[in-house]
Amino acid sequence: MKYFLSNGLLETTPENIRAWEKQDTNMTRQRVDGITIQLEDDYVLAGYLLPWVHRKLLKYNISTVPFIGSVGGGLTYTTGVLGPFEHNTFRGELDVQIYSIPLSGYYQYGYLNEVATYYQKATTIGFGVKIPMLI
Repeated sequence: MKYFLSNGLLETTPENIRAWEKQDTNMTRQRVDGITIQLEDDYVLAGYLLPWVHRKLLKYNISTVPFIGSVGGGLTYTTGVLGPFEHNTFRGELDVQIYSIPLSGYYQYGYLNEVATYYQKATTIGFGVKIPMLI
């Protein structure tokens, strides 16, 4: 659960929609963000929550495929602290390491797609490379 300070430690008041931005909503960030439930795991999550991935990996016996290192993923549900369960965001991620390159793909439906347009409901799909923290 997130708590939004009225005055942040490194910045002033939280960024919300301003009247001059001509948006047809008065939705604050607290209505779409603040409560998150996240499931994240390696091969176990891909095997049980995404059974089609599990069947494909068993079919090709992942332990004998030299270029695939590991498979993982995650499911995330986010809603607001003001009016919980009114504005929902669902996100699914699939991570695959190929030739030591950690690739990631995601599908998201809901809010918080961009910082500037957090209040707009949208569907997004993305791909990227995950760089692990070395700290």
